[in-house]
Amino acid sequence: MKQGKKPAFTSKFIITISVIYSSLIIGVAVFFNHVVVENNRIIQDTLIERSNDVFLGKTSTLTTGILLQKPENVRELNAAVREVCKNDSGVLHVLVFHRTGDENYFRLTDSIPVNSHLVMDIKKGDIVQEPSGIDYLKEGRIHAVIDPQVYTKEQYTWQSTYHPLALKNKKYILQYIISSDLQNIIHDAYSRANAASYRSLVIMTGVLVMAVIILTALFFQNYSYLVKRLAEYMQMAAGGNLDINLHPTGDSELNELALSFNTLIEEIRDIRAKKDSMEKQMADSDSDDQTVKTIFNRGVASLKENMYDEAISLFKTLLIIKSGNFGCYFNLGVAFAKTRRYEESLEMFQKAKEVNPSYAVTDGYIERVEKILSGDASFRKN
Repeated sequence: MKQGKKPAFTSKFIITISVIYSSLIIGVAVFFNHVVVENNRIIQDTLIERSNDVFLGKTSTLTTGILLQKPENVRELNAAVREVCKNDSGVLHVLVFHRTGDENYFRLTDSIPVNSHLVMDIKKGDIVQEPSGIDYLKEGRIHAVIDPQVYTKEQYTWQSTYHPLALKNKKYILQYIISSDLQNIIHDAYSRANAASYRSLVIMTGVLVMAVIILTALFFQNYSYLVKRLAEYMQMAAGGNLDINLHPTGDSELNELALSFNTLIEEIRDIRAKKDSMEKQMADSDSDDQTVKTIFNRGVASLKENMYDEAISLFKTLLIIKSGNFGCYFNLGVAFAKTRRYEESLEMFQKAKEVNPSYAVTDGYIERVEKILSGDASFRKN
C-alpha cells in the first residue's frame, strides 16, 4: 500500500455522515410504519364489509326458515323464531316491530331471547323513534338491511340486521341481535400482529440509531488510529484490496473516499431492508396461519357438536380470509349435507375436489349427494 500524508479528515465530515445515516434509518422506519397503518385500515374495512355480508346472508336464511314454519300470528311467530334460531348460538335476541299510524314510530310487538341472557333496554309494547338520519326500521319494512355499528353491553358484543316479514295482512320487522365476537377475534388477532411488527420496528430502529451513535463515539475516541489505518479498514469493510492514497490538499481523493463510504452505506441499507422485509413477511405469515388455525378448529368443533349453522358461518368467514382452503370447502359440504342443503353441499364438495383431486373420500361424498338430489330415497334416509 502506498503511504501518503495525513488526510484532512475532519470531525465535521464524520458527524455529517452519522446524521445522514441516522436520518435514513428513521425515514425508512416512518415510511414502513405508514404502510403498516394503511394496510391495517384496509384490512379492517374489508373485514367489516365481508362480515356484514355474512351476517345478512345468515339472517336472511333464518328469516326464510321462519317463513317455512308458516306462523299466522305473533304467538306462533315467537315459537317459530325460537325453533329456527335455537341451534344458532350467534343469534342472541330477536325483536319484532310493527309500524304505528305515524310512519316515524314503531311499536315493539314481541321481544324474544334466543341464546343469551342479554337484557334489552326496550320492553314489549314500547313505542320507539329512530334518531335523525337512521332509518333501519323503515328500510327493514322493505328489504334486509344491516346496522354497521357494533354495540357492547355486559359481556355481549353484537350487530343488528333488519328483515321484513308479513303475517296475513300485517307487516312486521324482525331485528336480529347477532353476536360479533368472531369478527372481534379476527380483528384483534390482526391488530396484535401489527402491534408486534410495530414494536419490532421501533426496537430495530432504536438499535440501529444507537449503533450509529456508539460507532461514532468509538471513531472519535480512536481518531488518530483510524486516520493512520483508514485504507486498511475501508478494505475490510468493502471486502477488497484498495490502494488508497489520501493527501491533505487532495480534495478529489477525499471526494472519492466519501463516495466509497456512501456506497458502503447504500449496500448496508439494502441488506437491512431486505432482512427487515423477510422478517416481516415471516411474522405476518405466522400470525395469519395461527388465526386461520384457530378459526378452523372452532369450525370443526362446532361441526362435531352438531352446531351446523355456526360451523357454516365460521368456514365461510375463513374462506374470506384465506380462499381456496380444501378443509373449509370439505367441511362446508358436510355441514350443508347435514342441514339438507344438498345443492350447496354438492357445490362445496366439487370445489374441494378441484383443490385436492387426490383425496378419494371427496368422490364418495359427491356420489352420495348426487344420488340424493336425483331422488334416491334410500340415501335420503341415511
